Amino acid sequence: MQDEKLVLCIKISQKKWIEKLQAGSAWFGAINNYIVQAETSNNNEQGDKYEGVFSRCKKDSQLVEEFQHRFGDDLEVIDDGEYCFLRRKSSRRVCAFCMYGIKNTDLTPIGEIKERDGVLVGSFHYDIEPKMYSSFLQDGHTPAEVAGYYCSSGHIFNAIEASLKKEGYSWRCNMVHYDIDISKEFFIEPKSNYPELFHKRIDLQYQHEVRLMILNPPPGNNGVAISFPPISVDSGNFALGQLYLEGTAIFKER
Repeated sequence: MQDEKLVLCIKISQKKWIEKLQAGSAWFGAINNYIVQAETSNNNEQGDKYEGVFSRCKKDSQLVEEFQHRFGDDLEVIDDGEYCFLRRKSSRRVCAFCMYGIKNTDLTPIGEIKERDGVLVGSFHYDIEPKMYSSFLQDGHTPAEVAGYYCSSGHIFNAIEASLKKEGYSWRCNMVHYDIDISKEFFIEPKSNYPELFHKRIDLQYQHEVRLMILNPPPGNNGVAISFPPISVDSGNFALGQLYLEGTAIFKER
């Protein structure tokens, strides 16, 4: 387990949305929704007004002129005192399905790994970051009122990606990097596949987010619902209230 590998995913939301996901419907929300939510509700945890920014620089930086020439009307220049943030307006239209990702290196062993029936077996547990409930949930909801869907990362993303391919969408899937300090200058090279949308503020790292993004959604929508073959309850299920994960793993030699 020296290499980091995404092994489990969790979706925390209201029970009605979790039931839709379990039934085979994944909602890809437009990035613009998260920006507007933060700007209008001051919820900068679930919403994020810095979604899609690829640079913070001085207002007289050559980057501003360079990307005004490169992107034209697609460039947003967001005032920040002596500085400014740069964002592509088109990044607001990209649609994302997000889950809480758990890597093998995040798991905490319980006791020793032992041999059982000729294989190595060990138990583990994982405590979900408390801020997922205290800060991330929509206003007015308590942990007891929400559901957590836990599943095999490979099984659910393979199922959704097969449907995206069938529908003719272009997409990207990756873990989010929490490396943006909004008080300092930074730059992420903006490319056609919007890599800046996989970079978020350092203070949001508790979200452990893995994103599956549709790069070419239908125009004029706030999001896209993607239907996919539901995965079995052996691969994914849900529980009400705040989750605590504990399980058993079988170890194989490479």
